[in-house]
Amino acid sequence: MNRIIPDTNFLIYLVRFKLLDKIENYKEILLLKQVLAELVVLSKSKGEKVVDRERAGIALQFLEKIGEKVKFVNDIDSKADDAVLELGMKEKKTAIVGTMDKELIKRLKKEGLNVLMIRQKKYLEER
Repeated sequence: MNRIIPDTNFLIYLVRFKLLDKIENYKEILLLKQVLAELVVLSKSKGEKVVDRERAGIALQFLEKIGEKVKFVNDIDSKADDAVLELGMKEKKTAIVGTMDKELIKRLKKEGLNVLMIRQKKYLEER
């Protein structure tokens, strides 16, 4: 699969474990408007821990840096997890979903979708 659909927490974990460069290998990053909005809110929210605000900001900077690989998806009007699932089902043959959310992983697997997760804080593993 040469395209990835990351959710918000996946991008935050990639920053946390210094693995952002691993998704540069994908030809295209399908970024949902809900995920982008969550990152923006996280990066500015005074209610969040400073480290989480910083990680969200780093993820946003990274996405801006590799802008030519990022394709924004604006046509799905669901909550973030539902939108990730819906887009994953639309792009089932060509994209993998990146998430660390256990509940979302169960839903994705139930639909027969491939999932990309971080293992041992240093590897990306497809399941």
